[in-house]
Amino acid sequence: MIKPSVGSGSSQVQLVWSEPELVTARARLAASGADAVVEEYVPGPSLSVDMVSFGGETVTLAPTWLEFDAAWDCKRVVAPVEQAAKDPASQGGGSDVIDAVALAALDDAGRRLAGGVGRLGAQGMTGLHGVMDVEVMMGHAGVPKVLEIDARLPSQTPACAYHASDVNIVQVLAETFAAGAAPAGLASGPAATAARRGAVYEHVLVADGRVQVLGEHVVGAAGPLRRCDGLWGADVVLTDGPVERATGSRVVDLEAARAARAARAGAPPGRWVAVIMTRGETAAEARSRAAAAVDRLAGEHGLDVVLE
Repeated sequence: MIKPSVGSGSSQVQLVWSEPELVTARARLAASGADAVVEEYVPGPSLSVDMVSFGGETVTLAPTWLEFDAAWDCKRVVAPVEQAAKDPASQGGGSDVIDAVALAALDDAGRRLAGGVGRLGAQGMTGLHGVMDVEVMMGHAGVPKVLEIDARLPSQTPACAYHASDVNIVQVLAETFAAGAAPAGLASGPAATAARRGAVYEHVLVADGRVQVLGEHVVGAAGPLRRCDGLWGADVVLTDGPVERATGSRVVDLEAARAARAARAGAPPGRWVAVIMTRGETAAEARSRAAAAVDRLAGEHGLDVVLE
């Protein structure tokens, strides 16, 4: 797998099978001004774990299961991962590759990575003081192989983990730096932050009379998003689309506001996005509720649903 050293959203990521293909891919990246990062290709599900670490103590959030569109951009995040793995409806699901042993190995890998990154001082590495996201591929043996480490606050995965576990990474980060130590109750181990319910976080694009679940790049091109709890039967929706929202004693015509903003930006007036978040007793129930929200969106706006 070859990808650029900069950017996000799986832009310019390519799978190569031969030396000539590798040479061509390297040349293409060089022409774009990016260095090439070459990694082993590991077939299997992709998982993410977010963490906050300070002073050698680490809080790991509930791991999340990642699903991708045709351009390898993450389109959906699901929790709990062990339920997503067994669900045939999951992308790459229908197996027992994620078990208690695999989850323990993932948590251990995250904690060891948190202890091995940071600033180099007289006493050696200080360890992570802040937030980090680790994405891994789980091979058939259930051994996590690190794909990337992002020392930043991610967008999708902490939101899904929050809906699954009620653990808010922003709150954990603030409390950690205010106290100078990670919350002891949450840093005791993965059981303290484990998923209590199913949760799904996904993006949809509305364009050309259709609605489709796609990667996070569609949100990056959107206008300002508004939070609409309960819209289309979902728990939380963020959208720049034509929905009305009560404000005090009046209703704001967001269709007119969105059309005016799109006209100023030069965007097609019928193009908008939504981020849909749902909960359920299980991951399968949360997935079903997300699909029902997309169907309801399509019905209300006269759209065709593009099958995944």
